[in-house]
Amino acid sequence: MKITSLFLLVLVIVSCSPSRHVVPLGKKERAVSVSIGGPIVNSRTLDATVPLPMVSASYAYGISKKTTRIAAIHLTPMVLGTYHLEGGFLREWYYNKKSKVGFTSNLMGNLIFDHKEWNFKFYPQVDVNLYWHFLGDVHYHCDCPKDRGLNQFLYIGATTWFELDRQDDYEISEGQRVLFNPHLGYNFGSKKLKFNIEAKYYLPYIKRSNTVIEYFNPVNDYGAFGGTFGVYWLF
Repeated sequence: MKITSLFLLVLVIVSCSPSRHVVPLGKKERAVSVSIGGPIVNSRTLDATVPLPMVSASYAYGISKKTTRIAAIHLTPMVLGTYHLEGGFLREWYYNKKSKVGFTSNLMGNLIFDHKEWNFKFYPQVDVNLYWHFLGDVHYHCDCPKDRGLNQFLYIGATTWFELDRQDDYEISEGQRVLFNPHLGYNFGSKKLKFNIEAKYYLPYIKRSNTVIEYFNPVNDYGAFGGTFGVYWLF
């Protein structure tokens, strides 16, 4: 696969995939979210540097205090006749009550197909996140009417996609490719309404000199910077 097509792959499917949830929901707790954002590009039309407005929505359900089920749909690709569905689980592996530091992972699957030729592609995805809930405690759940405290946490991690069935122009398999994207995020809000900001560094090991789109990266010629903004409603 050429570098140009690799970046287009990231643009279409990886760019609108923030870490759906970093900390687990409470047992039987539900959440819906909408996020927008993607790689930052230098737009000649707008004469400005702006993030691509890739939109997606998700639903999550707390199976237990450590496991959350997640399902999502990517809305922007539907305009081009492509359907992108996402599903999987979040699992918390470690949490320290004193320091309020935790470690979680998301195991997700991405199914992508078009409605014209019905070509299907499947991409496994693994997210890992180390978070610090420095204000409030995500593991404290109270139904008190006056309990409206502000909660905030920072997290650092990475989203990794696995392209399992790459083929060249002659439809000969080229093996697997790992699409690695580190990120840094900030989450804040009440116990019912939360906001999330995530900055991502897309493919920091791939040189972008052959790309058609002018991606924003003032540091070097590898990868591209981007970000997403999300709103979460818990009930």
